[in-house]
Amino acid sequence: MTPQAAQDVQTKFSSCLTNENSCWDGFSHSKEDKKVRAELSSVLANVTQKCEKALGMITSKPKAEMANGLKTTNRKLKEDDDNNEVGAEWSSTDRLLFQLSSLTPPDVVVAADGSGNYTTVSAAVSAAPSYSSKRYVIRIKAGVYRENVEVPKEKSNIMFLGDGRKTTIITGSRSVAGGSTTYQSATVAVEGQGFLARDITFQNTAGPSKYQAVALRVESDFAAFYKCGMLGYQNTLYVHSNRQFFRNCFIVGTIDFIVGNAAAVFQDCDIRARRPNPGQTVTITALRVGVILLKTPGL
Repeated sequence: MTPQAAQDVQTKFSSCLTNENSCWDGFSHSKEDKKVRAELSSVLANVTQKCEKALGMITSKPKAEMANGLKTTNRKLKEDDDNNEVGAEWSSTDRLLFQLSSLTPPDVVVAADGSGNYTTVSAAVSAAPSYSSKRYVIRIKAGVYRENVEVPKEKSNIMFLGDGRKTTIITGSRSVAGGSTTYQSATVAVEGQGFLARDITFQNTAGPSKYQAVALRVESDFAAFYKCGMLGYQNTLYVHSNRQFFRNCFIVGTIDFIVGNAAAVFQDCDIRARRPNPGQTVTITALRVGVILLKTPGL
């Protein structure tokens, strides 16, 4: 098996375990949920055992070698017009979308003031083609969009293109204290493969007393975020599973505010801790697999 094939298979089985854990966590709140959880325990334990055995049979490069490979192989991070590196493992067309996004005609426009094709991001995502191999660009004009958005697995190769991190904001306030699970609390949840986003902020305003409250949940394989913001408190950025890349992003939270089981690379990101409630301790990451942090020399 080639190293790339091993990484692909490893990612799939790791995601399988993560999805199982998310399902398991969903049955941990009410008394009825806990009854279902008890009944599922033997079935899920069997699935876990098989996935773990499969993972144990796969050999792949250590994470440190993968990070070095980004610098030394032909999969180097490419540069934008300011000589800043912006992405890895994506096509030349996708890189150009990041570099020349202001010159890229979108497929549809979302505008809260009614000047676009849609007034909500959810409506634009719903109307996007399913299982598309072609990049579908949704431009989201400056404004505050108060909604919860899901990009389901059938909506592949979608790009969110905002007018700026400080001016295009999708915000919500779901939380575990408010009755959601951690998984369901996400303001924006991305599952469709190959998702891209630039110049946009994902926010959860539930606050430090509402426990887990996700601003952005990402399950998309080879998802990339450039000049984006992720603002919240506990569990702000849920890098749920698969492979993800974050460049020049602004990530803010209190407890475990970067959490998940993804193979995630953060390059030149501004990661800041907010003041938590009295008695709470700030923890930046809570990950089962790991994170690679990269900084461009000279910056």
